[in-house]
Amino acid sequence: MAAKEETKTMPELAPGPLFLWRHPVETVGATKRAAATGNTYFRKPGMPLRSLLGSRVLKRQCDAIIAAGASVEQVQYGDLVSRTAAVMRSLCQFLQIPYDPRLATLEGADRSAVYEGKHHSLLRQDVIVAGPRPDVLDPGLRAKIDHYLTLWRESDARERRTISRGPTPSFAQRRLDQLRYRLYRALDACTRAAFCFLPIPLLRLYRKAKAHAREAKTKRNARQTIPARQLRRNELQGMNERERTVGNKS
Repeated sequence: MAAKEETKTMPELAPGPLFLWRHPVETVGATKRAAATGNTYFRKPGMPLRSLLGSRVLKRQCDAIIAAGASVEQVQYGDLVSRTAAVMRSLCQFLQIPYDPRLATLEGADRSAVYEGKHHSLLRQDVIVAGPRPDVLDPGLRAKIDHYLTLWRESDARERRTISRGPTPSFAQRRLDQLRYRLYRALDACTRAAFCFLPIPLLRLYRKAKAHAREAKTKRNARQTIPARQLRRNELQGMNERERTVGNKS
């Protein structure tokens, strides 16, 4: 009931919410690439599934807001990075604010709110990259995404007549994926609740332990990248130093 009441108040908001859309294949691919850089958030279990099914949840929420009579601005990610100036002009018009040319470039941008991480390397450049990203999706995951896209298009009355039928996820697969998705979201909710209600000293202790584990992992990975020949040389040097120490004591 509370959700319905909140939706009814959306038309009172001016100018309205903004939605940035990206194709699910690209979204899941970006998630996989971020995980490959070692980012702990994107390496959490089920992130590809969260990205895939979460896009549909967001689409339904957007449709509900529009149905409630709110003014909504929707932007495609591809247009944002390829036609940045035009898209930002349109957004400024929607938001009823003056356009500034600095909105269409990364030069001199304020990145203080952006977390450190290799997956943000493009954001830290001065040029907006609009080209294709490396394909990191395995055939099974790509087929699963395609099957869900076909299912969602067929369930959309506005596109039902324009889409040719293709393979879709089985009923059992959809129920299993929904169960997993809700489980992951429940775990996320538990994490939020923990940060809201646990004592600050305990949270600080958790942060220190997490930072220590991250530092230890970084050192371990750095040691693993040393060539085997260099490792052998280091071992021999250590043995020689220990032999000299024993000889001096004797």
